[in-house]
Amino acid sequence: MGMYDERGLRSLLAAYFDSPRPHDEVVRALHDAEGPACLEALLRAARLRELLFAEGPAAADDEHKALLALMAGGAPIDARVLLCLAAYAYRTDALDEAWERATQAIALPADANTPVVAREANSWLIVIAMRQGRRQDARELIERGLKMATAADDGRALARVYNNLSMVEQDEGDGKAAYAAAEVALLLREGLGDDAETGRSLSRLGELAHNAGEHGLSAIHLHRAAELYRRSGCRRDWALALTNLGAMLTRLQLRDAARSTIEAGIEGARAVDALTVVANGLVHLAELALAEGDHVLADEQARLALDTLEQSGENMYVRVAARTCLAEVGRRVNDFDGAREHLSGPWSKPLSVVLEERVRQALARIELDAGNAGAAVDHVRWLAEAEAPSAELRALLCERMGDTVGEIAALKDHLQEARQSADRWRHQALLVRPAITASFGAPPKEDHAFSVLQGLVHDLRNPLTSVLINLELAQEAIMDKRPEEVRARLAAAHGSSLTIKKSLDRGARSGDPLGETSVQLGAIARQVVNESRAAALRKAISLDCHLREVRTAVPPGVAEMAIRNVLSNAVKYTPLGGTVIVETGVCLHAGAAWAYIDAEDSGPGFAEEDLPLRFEPFKRLSAQPTGGEDSIGIGLALAYRAVVDAGGDVTLLHNTPSGARLRVRLPIYVPGSLEED
Repeated sequence: MGMYDERGLRSLLAAYFDSPRPHDEVVRALHDAEGPACLEALLRAARLRELLFAEGPAAADDEHKALLALMAGGAPIDARVLLCLAAYAYRTDALDEAWERATQAIALPADANTPVVAREANSWLIVIAMRQGRRQDARELIERGLKMATAADDGRALARVYNNLSMVEQDEGDGKAAYAAAEVALLLREGLGDDAETGRSLSRLGELAHNAGEHGLSAIHLHRAAELYRRSGCRRDWALALTNLGAMLTRLQLRDAARSTIEAGIEGARAVDALTVVANGLVHLAELALAEGDHVLADEQARLALDTLEQSGENMYVRVAARTCLAEVGRRVNDFDGAREHLSGPWSKPLSVVLEERVRQALARIELDAGNAGAAVDHVRWLAEAEAPSAELRALLCERMGDTVGEIAALKDHLQEARQSADRWRHQALLVRPAITASFGAPPKEDHAFSVLQGLVHDLRNPLTSVLINLELAQEAIMDKRPEEVRARLAAAHGSSLTIKKSLDRGARSGDPLGETSVQLGAIARQVVNESRAAALRKAISLDCHLREVRTAVPPGVAEMAIRNVLSNAVKYTPLGGTVIVETGVCLHAGAAWAYIDAEDSGPGFAEEDLPLRFEPFKRLSAQPTGGEDSIGIGLALAYRAVVDAGGDVTLLHNTPSGARLRVRLPIYVPGSLEED
């Protein structure tokens, strides 16, 4: 049984609720955590949410009842508790209750709510409105969500709203607008580096490409999504992506591959009791049987899919697909009345435009084969009035193809601008460097301005190197006419130049890095890693990154300094062709959850005599940089001092002759303990 004091339990709950996919260690700790009674409702809500999305409403029923009893007994009302109750109501088809809970969450005062939770509540309202067929309400909520996310500069919330917009556009039959909105969501999620969320955007694009008849493109999206889900441990989503990928392989006439892929997805879904995904896979096996002319097997699999849906809850997409398979079997064996019956009834009203189109296509074929030309014409007329997503999708893809020659010319102009910018940054860096050159190797002065200058010059060294190397690589790519490589290198150089500007701005503010008081650690780490790739590339070092988002209660400048210095140290001492591992996440330590940054090199490790000196400034250690880099012995000392001052620590997790692993622990951001911007 895990016992926590109030601070420790709050940090654990913050680590859970503030992450789109919480760390496994945090989830395990939730199951047996105990703490102050004032946090019991929030703890129960976290368990409810975890069980709901991992195993379904039935598994979460006991936690739901216990949570309702706590609230009836006067437990403090928290917006996150209300959102968990809204999610339970939504998953059990109590849509009016779900709407009420989410609305209450938004309306709570600031002491029981945060802007992040309010944005999540708005997203729930969008989904509920769409499910209830209230498209105008959904559009108004999307507009509000876009304003909220943009004002807060919240990329994750913005991606969620664009994903919702894509669903609304698809529901209204605008395939081009749906695809464009889904692409925006994908770009945002890729920028955040969240594998699971990026996978969901790719799955969405795969669905839209399939609806447009672009089965090859759909298969590419779904294959990428499945790999990201596998890597991030999202087993249900991985299974769903596999079953859908198998369906695309069927349409591409790759039937053996389709069967094995679908069966693997069904097996994976059964392992996590994801019955809706099992039903989806059974439908795709029925479609494969139809393609192979096995009408008996197709009928059997489609009926089994419908039976499975009765156990798992409603999913209209899977239900329509199963009934369409049954109708197609009936049409092929000339049972036209039976075929029509499968596609009619109260279950079929109302349908989204996309599903209505699928049903109408099936009915038109049935009536044509049955000799009912008039009835067939009615369905064909409806289809003719609907937009043609495949044509629109092709047009959209064509629009995105640029003229390579013109693009190269434009990139050359950008390269010249970037070089001029780099020259300016180098000049400013060199202006401040002489101020401490004379003190290299001497004990640091106990003077605040001098300390700021030390940190400033050190911070400028790595990003400036990154700018110069990336510009050289961009020049080579232009000569080879590789526009994608040019764009990537210029983007990396631009990112490093922004880092230099921030460092100089920080120096101009007398070293005050505070401003904001919390930051998403994964986003900062991703930025620093990207800026370090040029230095790593020069030594053929592989950067193996496992970056999970966790919000930490330290200023961005502190987090950035810590990551930059431990990563720079790892690259500097790793031999040519080696590997550096960078990881962010959540760990449990001393009865609380902490955010962490790990940097592991494949160098010689710390010598025994150097261990007491590793965080001392201006101490040159026994090991030497492997690529001839400069080392003045201040990087780790600066990181250590900044982290400790912010309430964290830096430890050596392991140290061997084949490498060392440093861990930076930082306090988790707990909503309510700091003013949120």
